[in-house]
Amino acid sequence: MNLNEPQKPQLNIGAVSGCLYAFLYNSCIHESSWATVSLHYSKEGAEKAMQEHKQKALEEFNEMYADDNDFDFKFGEHEDWCVETVEVLP
Repeated sequence: MNLNEPQKPQLNIGAVSGCLYAFLYNSCIHESSWATVSLHYSKEGAEKAMQEHKQKALEEFNEMYADDNDFDFKFGEHEDWCVETVEVLP
């Protein structure tokens, strides 16, 4: 292996049994669209990634509005997270 040559990422397609699971995030349900954050071989892996992302977002929200939330913003009120199945074609 030559470390100076760019490495191609490899997707272990043989391990996929017809589908992957996408963790999606929408930062503004009124003005934005879904973005794929990560792909996973298992639904559990995608849900774990989603929960970790959501927890980090909650911590950032709490830090931002810890002392001043005059407008009574509620966490997650205008954003959304989900896991969807993605069919893998041959």
